[in-house]
Amino acid sequence: AVVSTQSGHYGRATKWFSLDSNNPKPCERFLKDALAVYGTIRKVDYEDCVEDGELGDDITSLGNQFGIPLTFNAYIQYQNYAHFKAAMSGLKGKQLMRLFPGQKPTFSPFVVDYDRTGFMTDKTHKMRKLERERLAEEAKRKHEAYMRQQNELMKQQIEKRQKKKRKLEEKKMEESRRRSSKGPKKKKKKSGIDKSEIKQIESLEDECKQVAAKLLKGILIRVAAVERERLLKQREDVLKRYSEHKKRQEEEQKVLEEDKAKNIEAMRAREKELKDRLMKKFKQFEEKKQKTHDKIQKKKHIII
Repeated sequence: AVVSTQSGHYGRATKWFSLDSNNPKPCERFLKDALAVYGTIRKVDYEDCVEDGELGDDITSLGNQFGIPLTFNAYIQYQNYAHFKAAMSGLKGKQLMRLFPGQKPTFSPFVVDYDRTGFMTDKTHKMRKLERERLAEEAKRKHEAYMRQQNELMKQQIEKRQKKKRKLEEKKMEESRRRSSKGPKKKKKKSGIDKSEIKQIESLEDECKQVAAKLLKGILIRVAAVERERLLKQREDVLKRYSEHKKRQEEEQKVLEEDKAKNIEAMRAREKELKDRLMKKFKQFEEKKQKTHDKIQKKKHIII
């Protein structure tokens, strides 16, 4: 059975089935707990389902921009057909409801259907598992490379700040030596310049922090978008390979059925030919028998 949550509800169902806000992916254990009321579940899997044509509001667009799935398809495979039939009849036309004590219930619509693409077959399930492991390893490597890059950027920013700070300190020391050589009156006059330099250092540090935060946010958004595009492309490739494999199987099955029909037709023709030959021999035998009988009867009449 396939349970598809619908868009336009700000990822409500996805949040309900996720472990925490930092990991918005649906949890298989929560899906099993919610749908095991109809029977014993053999396997559970899901896929993100955010289509470009469904991004009608700013919140959905923002979630898609950060690579967060606001809707998903849940695939549930029951142990036997009776449980599947009970789930199909029990879920059709219903809505998900979440209820907390002392609060109003919240609802989220969904659509239920049977697996039309062979998503839960053992072969495709194994392929998805291997692909997810590969993508997880690749994401880990990218994350490590990204963290190294960020560390290098932070080191460069810190070095720049320290260099600028050293220059300002050297300038401050030079001004201090100059004031000490000119007397206490000049020292009092220059005291305001020291405070402005300190404020300038603090403002530069704040500006560097803001630039680093914006840079980090932009890189995270780009990495999430690239990963999502890669996952969608991989999903399309898997579905394309599966459809091609299914088409080849159907063509082979069609050829086998045609050969079987030809063999049956040939057997029927052979059977008819043998039957005709047998009937012909039987008629010849009957005619020969009748002729022999007639000869015997003639001889009896002659003797008499």
